[in-house]
Amino acid sequence: MTDKAHIQKVYEKLAMVKEATPASINVMLATDQFMPSFVLMVGNVPIAEFLHEPNDLLPDFEKSEEIRELFKSASKVDNREDFNEVSPAVTEVFDRAGYESIKLV
Repeated sequence: MTDKAHIQKVYEKLAMVKEATPASINVMLATDQFMPSFVLMVGNVPIAEFLHEPNDLLPDFEKSEEIRELFKSASKVDNREDFNEVSPAVTEVFDRAGYESIKLV
């Protein structure tokens, strides 16, 4: 795999939030073509966009637990200090899991 899987990028963003100092976490206003949005930032790195209509979501607790376990497995082999680097060990964890195991596709 040459590009990181989307779920691997999500794992990295979560790890960045966990390692961040409270002072480095901020909110930024960003605008796409039509609507302004609030974006969670760690330093100058955008981490997540706040949802406009979160009440429309249906949580899936079982799949969420599978994802948390996958993230735990990745964090055990992840020794990077810079998430711009590629970690072959972390990539292997996500490649082995595949999207089929958590049915995100």
